[in-house]
Amino acid sequence: MLAEYQRKQRDTAKEIDELLAAARAEAERATVNTKEAMEASVKRREQIAIDKIEQAQADALQAVRNTAVDVAIAATRKLLVDKLGAATASGLVDNAIAELPQNLH
Repeated sequence: MLAEYQRKQRDTAKEIDELLAAARAEAERATVNTKEAMEASVKRREQIAIDKIEQAQADALQAVRNTAVDVAIAATRKLLVDKLGAATASGLVDNAIAELPQNLH
């Protein structure tokens, strides 16, 4: 009877050791998977941030270009009005604006 209980105790201890080893292995796999998932998430978020920054730069550049065109047109109109008179300048500006789409590349 004692030998049987000792055998059961050894079997139970062995089973516990196997369960602990399996739990440790599963914990290690979960840690690795979690780390990989977090790294992938960080990379995706970095790319999203880079894309947003690039888009904001492109938008800002376009806004500057639009403002520069508006300022140039206003300055040209003022210069023409000052030099040629309102009626003549207005006609020249209107013609230039009408021709603008043909002259843009």
